[in-house]
Amino acid sequence: MGDLQATIEFLVELHKFYNVDLFIRGYYQFRLTFKPPKSSHAIQVEVCEGHGERGAFSLFPAYVTDDGQTAVSRTFNIYYKDEEVLLKDVFLFRVHLLIDSTKAADCIDKAALEMTVDVHFTDQVVRQNNYRSLPLVTSRTLKFHFSCFNGLHHQVPLLFDYYYFSVLDMIVHANVVSLGLPNWGILKQIKTGWFSKSSTTPRLPTPLFFTSLFGNRSQLGMQFYSDVSLRYAVTNSSSISRENFEKASAIH
Repeated sequence: MGDLQATIEFLVELHKFYNVDLFIRGYYQFRLTFKPPKSSHAIQVEVCEGHGERGAFSLFPAYVTDDGQTAVSRTFNIYYKDEEVLLKDVFLFRVHLLIDSTKAADCIDKAALEMTVDVHFTDQVVRQNNYRSLPLVTSRTLKFHFSCFNGLHHQVPLLFDYYYFSVLDMIVHANVVSLGLPNWGILKQIKTGWFSKSSTTPRLPTPLFFTSLFGNRSQLGMQFYSDVSLRYAVTNSSSISRENFEKASAIH
């Protein structure tokens, strides 16, 4: 069982949608969901407000589902072949992992970090009361090859299947942002004991200790998300060094 909590932030931008040759005209939206790692974990999702521009094809804004686990793009309308829709929807995923402090970097590098990208579609009229329940039509899975010390900075042209032949231009940045003692208020407990029942032994309160590696990112201001090149420069320069990582993992 791990004794250290690592937090990884994934900044995901759905930049542009390309209609290569869709068979059906109608209303589309994308849904992004992290596949839970096998270790004890917690996932938090939020929409970075104020970055997308509501265009002629956009009907409803981006949001996070009620369970707080899935990010949903704006709902937009597709009419013609070779159509492009500028989305600029930006989401922040925080993945909290419980890891072994004696091999912290190795645990993070080997964590199974995957995200499903679902396409939801309907050719019926979409209104305020039903745009959150569009049916699923196709899906892709992204497997992130994340490096603890180098992070992840990648632009992904995600191609969907023949019947929904289209491309979603995604930009993904990720870094380890903090190490600290486990916060059992947000981490899901690991199943223990016979028949995978949860342990009923009460846990001692965790001391108020948290090692932040890069400070408060919200102080960087809205430009951190609104400009892709600036966001890449800021995120890339804040990758943790091996020396600082080892010091942080040994503090607890």
